[in-house]
Amino acid sequence: MSDADVEVVMASVRETIKTTLGYVAKIKGFDVKAIISLIADVVMAVERVAPTFGKLTGDEKKKVAISIINEFIDIPFLPEWMEAKVIGFAIDAIVGSANKWFGHLWGANDS
Repeated sequence: MSDADVEVVMASVRETIKTTLGYVAKIKGFDVKAIISLIADVVMAVERVAPTFGKLTGDEKKKVAISIINEFIDIPFLPEWMEAKVIGFAIDAIVGSANKWFGHLWGANDS
């Protein structure tokens, strides 16, 4: 997936987030509850949007989610690349738990 393709998917996910969540404020600092909630919401939005762009791999969806989430999180004293790594680990944990609890179809569209 090219960077241009990632940007197109990100724009669609941003629109989905606006529709489902309304305004999302930038999270500053270590507000773990807000960060986990945002990550879960964005991961679900990526899962909802992904089928309209064909078959995206898990890594491609993760790349989109990390990019979107990193726009909303500002952890002082951490560079953006390190924030992205932390976000990636959190995504892996959330998706791994969802897969374990609900199977791999938890993000599938119900319609």
